[in-house]
Amino acid sequence: MKLKSISIFAILTLYYNITLCVAEEPKSYFPPGDYYRTGNSGLLTISPLFEGLQKFRIRSTGHNAHACGLNGTIESGHVQVDVRGIGDMSCDVVFKLNDDRITIEKGAASRDCQGFCGAAAGFTGTYWKPSPICEPASIRFNDKQVKKALKNNETEKAYWISRKLITECRDMFEGFGYLSRVFHTAHLSLSAKNHQCKKILEKGSFFRDLKREYLPEKMQNEYDKYSTEFNRLESECEQSMK
Repeated sequence: MKLKSISIFAILTLYYNITLCVAEEPKSYFPPGDYYRTGNSGLLTISPLFEGLQKFRIRSTGHNAHACGLNGTIESGHVQVDVRGIGDMSCDVVFKLNDDRITIEKGAASRDCQGFCGAAAGFTGTYWKPSPICEPASIRFNDKQVKKALKNNETEKAYWISRKLITECRDMFEGFGYLSRVFHTAHLSLSAKNHQCKKILEKGSFFRDLKREYLPEKMQNEYDKYSTEFNRLESECEQSMK
């Protein structure tokens, strides 16, 4: 009886260790497709697995139209940047998968990674795979549908299309660009008289957390314009509820 107990314990211990190893195994395969960096400032394209390899391509933009461009392969989770024809360079990149998002980081040997970028650009950050409505082509199509609806005096329809975009595609718009869409949707709500203006404006509440003095000087004037518009819309939204 004692021997049987030890055997069962040994089996359970072995099972636990195997399970633990499987759970901690690093991601060796990345779902293929296009992943967009937050704010639509970069695109990571990953190909399907072929003969043990996946190819990837990164294109991103930064300030002053500076850009990054690099290609490479993924094998068993290890990312290899293609440096052929560039000389003696070292660019170590790490991909981390979490649900539908891939975080790109520089590894230990990344001293030459900036050689793939302009001075004011970078490629690290979180890239995500958007739903069909949030893909750039779909956003452009829906923006045209908003204009078409307004031209046909279908304000309520324009409002709902615009609202869907700012609700589902938040990560595709960056900073003030997203705030502009929130303001536009709030204006549509006021025109449609559907009493949703205040609720829409709350989606831009992050703006209140920005500190003007911490922004680059060239952005402070832009901040002032958005602040004035935010205050005006807040007042109009309050009035519309009465």
